[in-house]
Amino acid sequence: MNIKLISQKSVIYNKDCWNIIYVASGEVTVTLNSSVYKVSGGSMMLVSPEDFCYINSREDSFHRVVGFKLEEAEDLNLQSKVLNLGTEEKEIINTLLSTKIMSQNQILSELLLDICENTEDNIEPLNTEKTMLFKEVTIMMKRYITSSVKAYEFADMVDISLSGLKRLFAKYTGVGIHDYFLMLKINKAKELLSLG
Repeated sequence: MNIKLISQKSVIYNKDCWNIIYVASGEVTVTLNSSVYKVSGGSMMLVSPEDFCYINSREDSFHRVVGFKLEEAEDLNLQSKVLNLGTEEKEIINTLLSTKIMSQNQILSELLLDICENTEDNIEPLNTEKTMLFKEVTIMMKRYITSSVKAYEFADMVDISLSGLKRLFAKYTGVGIHDYFLMLKINKAKELLSLG
């Protein structure tokens, strides 16, 4: 398990563990698979190992990412979700994250307890024209996962310029459209190989 302080932009590539993103202050944009969320201070997001996650934070925001492994995650019925926290919970978590007395395992236990007890999903996806276009392209990528569709062909399918599509993926994923499509293909291949 590791706890790391993150600022600016980051991609969570660590697929062998769960991650908690805690936004202490400010606002970050989080791309989770094909959906884009605006996450404000006092919210946390639980991200499963199977999910693609890209965090784009503004200079005035502050967030932490906690990575951890769970042996029996299925038993806990955990899934990726975003939670809004009340003032009291924010104070507790900020105290936990700033203290040197508690171990990382104790901090993680407190964070997980709060996530498991809070069942309400209090944040809405960003539904702008650009995020909807991004979602449409990522859905098409999954549909054409076994074919060799090129970036310009995806651009034609959604009636956007290739450069516009490239900018869209850079903004919401932190990687190029080709790299994102390749990552989807690799993940699908891993999934098929694990099935035997």
